[in-house]
Amino acid sequence: MTRLLKINPDKVDYWIWMSSVVDTAWERIYCLQEALKLDPKNATAKHGPVIMGANPPDESLMLPPGMMLRRKWQAADAFDQALTLDGTLIDAYLDRGEMYLAEGDGKSARADFNLALLINSRSFEAKMGLGRANLLEGLKCKKTVRKP
Repeated sequence: MTRLLKINPDKVDYWIWMSSVVDTAWERIYCLQEALKLDPKNATAKHGPVIMGANPPDESLMLPPGMMLRRKWQAADAFDQALTLDGTLIDAYLDRGEMYLAEGDGKSARADFNLALLINSRSFEAKMGLGRANLLEGLKCKKTVRKP
């Protein structure tokens, strides 16, 4: 990908693709901002920094409520299908848990984060998600005490 950008740094798609493979949030934001310089109307390049908190919300990117609901159902169906095929896909549980958190459904989010922890008990993302779901539901987080 880096080689492609060196050859053609004016290609918006290359910057957007690069944003999906870099390691840090700063690098993602940089790539998306470079894409925005080349194409200020590119929705992907505009939306990414907003999601990451680098830019303020842009009302032109908001979807109508009916469209948002339809996309949410499509996402939930996609997660369900993936987990039906392979119930050990930790990322599907994590992403679906995040979707439930965004909807304010802490109970469902907690269930998915707990399932992710069954697959990988050391998953930082699952533990953080579970903590956020517990906060959303007003539950106290369990304190883990390590013995020396």
